[in-house]
Amino acid sequence: MSDRRNFIRTSLMAAAGIAASDTLLAKPLANLQNKPKKKTKGMPANQQQLQNVNGLKTLLVKGKVTSVGYPLQDVVISDGLNCTTTDKDGTYSLLTDTRREYLFMSIPSGQKIPVFSNYIPEFSYPISKIDEKEPYVEFRVIPEEGDDKKHNFLLLADPQVLDDKDLQRFYAETVYDIKNFINEQKLTNVFSVGCGDIVYDHLELYEQFKQYYSIAKVPFFAVPGNHDTDKKSQSDEGSSETFQNQMAPRYYSFNKGEVHYVVLDDVFYHGSGYIGYLEKDQMDWLKNDLSYIPKGKTVILFTHIPPFNTEHTRLGESKPRVSTALMNREGLYKLLDGYKSYIITGHMHEMEFIKDGGTEIHVCGAVCGAWWTADICGDGTPNGYMVYSVDGDKLTWQYKATKKPFDHQIRIFNELNTDKMRVLANVWGANKDWKIYLYADGQKKGEMTQILDKDPLSQSLFDGPELPKKHKWVDSYINYHMYEYKLEGTAQNIVVEAVSDQGKTFTQTL
Repeated sequence: MSDRRNFIRTSLMAAAGIAASDTLLAKPLANLQNKPKKKTKGMPANQQQLQNVNGLKTLLVKGKVTSVGYPLQDVVISDGLNCTTTDKDGTYSLLTDTRREYLFMSIPSGQKIPVFSNYIPEFSYPISKIDEKEPYVEFRVIPEEGDDKKHNFLLLADPQVLDDKDLQRFYAETVYDIKNFINEQKLTNVFSVGCGDIVYDHLELYEQFKQYYSIAKVPFFAVPGNHDTDKKSQSDEGSSETFQNQMAPRYYSFNKGEVHYVVLDDVFYHGSGYIGYLEKDQMDWLKNDLSYIPKGKTVILFTHIPPFNTEHTRLGESKPRVSTALMNREGLYKLLDGYKSYIITGHMHEMEFIKDGGTEIHVCGAVCGAWWTADICGDGTPNGYMVYSVDGDKLTWQYKATKKPFDHQIRIFNELNTDKMRVLANVWGANKDWKIYLYADGQKKGEMTQILDKDPLSQSLFDGPELPKKHKWVDSYINYHMYEYKLEGTAQNIVVEAVSDQGKTFTQTL
């Protein structure tokens, strides 16, 4: 990653020049976190005093977290397994070893997200670069100008750029749509999350991707996807090296307002493919990280592969596929027990909102749609991104179709003159609690029926041996967000109304 000297100091001499007479407590963070524990979480007590463990070199890292020179208390510092917190004077110490890759701060609430000039968040430091003679790392942040309990974030699933043509579409369509949308909606205190598959195997495109996205001027937290792995790696270990050098540690956490956010790496690469799986170290780290968050708080996780989805039932299969669901999801659900939790994902290039294991799961439509072959995904969801609004511990959301108005949420098909004798609607943002109504020639006919079907536009674009031209393996997807109403005769004017479980109403006229 880029030079971190703007906010991390690795010199005790430089740190000695910072003076502060008062301790500035991170008050919003104090609402999220328990009092700091004296013992580092994760490192067995009988190893904490050892300098070498089974041939591994250990390192006692010390440092400080400050906000405009004032110390911050209760900020969580981690090496990806062990966690500790800063004391009232902002200092911390953490015993780590050479197995660990990054030292990182869980950005506290009430503070701006520190970023590089390209808007990639700046909160970690490679352990291999820490001076062994003076192992000191200082993290610096700047206070938010106001209360951050109200904030917004954009979820970009699967940008998945393969070549320069894809990059140009991402730049001209997605980036400028985001920039204009933020200005039009007057969004403040906003960040974004790239929910995996930032690129499509061509890892050399990261630099250009970051340069283009920086035009939006929004912090961009990255989640590793299966197409972000180093294919030269023969195992999961080392497969995220380029991603981590270019974007972020492969898993980490941060805080904003009353919400604790967690990024996980659930792509387990085995040399010739991948499965959805969280290895033990990552699960142990998550347990340690969540130990600082009181039960009952809102925790939002970002993963690339959904822990669970209905793909297998739609295809008539008995269980989820190992590459499209998390194999050890029950262990993850257990760690989330007692929290108000959401798991927001991508990977599937379709939309689905379900609940499983006591948590709410969002499978989000892809930025690239069906791999930049058209303007929609295989299920008919438009190319686009999710918009989330947070107020305290409450979360609301709505999909934003690229190049379309924000209220574009429905596509209608008039099949009254066919043997199906129906009106068909694709309402891609719907879940089982939405109500969808049909109006014909000004009269409300009734509630439409949710069915398992395909989007006819998607079928026309993707089904057939020569379609689509760019990637002939792309197909249309059968999905649960199709709605029909059987209607005899014809209608000159057809309107579909969708009422969401959040109280929002959308209409589309054919």
